[in-house]
Amino acid sequence: MQMKDKNLKVFYESGAAIASIKITKNRMFPLDVIMYLSKCFKVEISNMMNLWHLLHGHFNFGSLMLMEKNKMVIEIPTLEHTSRMCEVCIMGKQHRKPFPKKSSRAS
Repeated sequence: MQMKDKNLKVFYESGAAIASIKITKNRMFPLDVIMYLSKCFKVEISNMMNLWHLLHGHFNFGSLMLMEKNKMVIEIPTLEHTSRMCEVCIMGKQHRKPFPKKSSRAS
């Protein structure tokens, strides 16, 4: 990366330019990226709430509903509350006992 004259330039390691972005009034560097969907990354979920939960890093369902209700996200679909629990979130909230401070080594 190179910042010079209110301009940010991003390069590959080889030196080829990737992008050149001018700074905005609020001191941000907006970068529009064209994304191509690959079939290997395609997800099919019948419930949009679960899809948005997964796509946004397991964001909690109440906050997703609040975002939709207050139109905080552009083009957010209508979300319906789900009673389904996310197994990954449940596992992440489980506690386990700490490892013993002293233990015998296996022989």
